[in-house]
Amino acid sequence: MINNAGVLRDKSFGKMTDKMFDIVIKVHVYGIWAMTKAVWPHFRKQRYGRIVNITSGSGLWGNFG
Repeated sequence: MINNAGVLRDKSFGKMTDKMFDIVIKVHVYGIWAMTKAVWPHFRKQRYGRIVNITSGSGLWGNFG
């Protein structure tokens, strides 16, 4: 399973609303959790599975917003 999703809100910290931040967290954190949760029973049944999480340069070095 490959987690390859992300979302960015180009707002400075002072201008980012709670709702905007919640969207970022839902995609980046809960998205990975939900996909992993969905495939986990299959991995357990076959006693094998791989999970790959991918990020962009923004995830490593940051971006404005």
